[in-house]
Amino acid sequence: KSYLALKKQVEEIVTKNYPMSGVQFVLLNPATFKVTIMGEVHQTTEKNAWALTRLSSVLGGVLTNYSSIRDITITSSNGVKRTYDLFRAQRLGEIYNNPYLRPDDVITINRIKRKVTISGAVERPGTYELMKNENLKTLIDYYGNGLTELADTSRIELNRNRESQDIS
Repeated sequence: KSYLALKKQVEEIVTKNYPMSGVQFVLLNPATFKVTIMGEVHQTTEKNAWALTRLSSVLGGVLTNYSSIRDITITSSNGVKRTYDLFRAQRLGEIYNNPYLRPDDVITINRIKRKVTISGAVERPGTYELMKNENLKTLIDYYGNGLTELADTSRIELNRNRESQDIS
C-alpha cells in the first residue's frame, strides 16, 4: 500500500473505534535502499536513498574535477538507461533532470569533455561544461549570462589549454 492509502485506513479504524479522538499518522523511519555510483568518481560507492531522494542529493563528496554533471546516466534495475543534465535542473528548473532515485539504480558519472572558465565583465563568471556544438557565444550569452554594461569587447582574451599547453 502507498503511504496515503495506509494513512487513510489507519485513520478510519481509529475514528471508528474512538469517535471523539484525533488521529495523527506520521512516518518516522522510511524504508531505504541502495544505489550505486560509479564512473568518474573518487571510487565506486553505494549510498542509501529513500523514495524522495533526488539524484543531486547523493553526489556530494564523490565527484572528481573531471566529473560531468551534464552527462549522467542512470540504469534502472530493469536495464533502462536514461541520461540527465543537473546543470539544466539547477539553472532552468528542469526538475525532470534531477529525478527521484529508485531501488538498485546504477548512477554512472561520465567524464567531462569540455570544461571552460569565464571571468571578467560577465554577469555569471565561473567554470562550466560546454556541450557538443556550443561555442564562445553560447559561453558568454548563456552560461555567463551576457556581458556587463562596462565590458570592453576589444579586450576579450581567449586562452585554450590543451594537453597541459597554453595556446593563446
